Amino acid sequence: MRGHMKNSFQKKFGLWAFGLACGMICFGCASNSPKPEGLEPNIEPAPALQRTLPAPPQALSAPREASTSKFKPEPALPKPVVEAALEAKPKPKETSYVHTVKWSGETFIIIASWYTGNEENWKAIGQANPNIKPKSILGGNKILIPGTLMKTREPMPKEFVDRFYSKLKKEKAQAKSQSQLTQTQEGELTLIGPKKFPKK
Repeated sequence: MRGHMKNSFQKKFGLWAFGLACGMICFGCASNSPKPEGLEPNIEPAPALQRTLPAPPQALSAPREASTSKFKPEPALPKPVVEAALEAKPKPKETSYVHTVKWSGETFIIIASWYTGNEENWKAIGQANPNIKPKSILGGNKILIPGTLMKTREPMPKEFVDRFYSKLKKEKAQAKSQSQLTQTQEGELTLIGPKKFPKK
């Protein structure tokens, strides 16, 4: 009788252990199986309890401006720096005027007199045109006139050239008559009375 009970207990225990093992295996497989997306419950973790500590006395006494110091605008540049930056900009190039020789007798002096209003500027015009000799100006030559000297940009008319030479002739005639007058004044002989000869 006892042997029969012992065998039945062993069988029940074995079946129970086998069922428990199968259940453990099935539970493990079910927990490892991938869960479909979108079906997981949206459970947010409980916020951790934060212990608020009192601020140190230095932080309480610090002024508010210290926290916003990085947002302060940069100081304005001094005026000399701004003026120097403006002067550093490239200045516009000097625009020159090109005169084409048309009339016979044109010279640097006549050209300077018409376009600049001053005959003495013929030297600057000559320096601006090193390839043209002052005494060999020909028709069709391109004469470069610096823009800083310009008084007018109207083309020089032939009447101005003729007027210049007529004025020059008058000046030469006046100078010639003046020189002749001075020569006659210097060459005049003083009248002397009759010579007295000694009586014999």
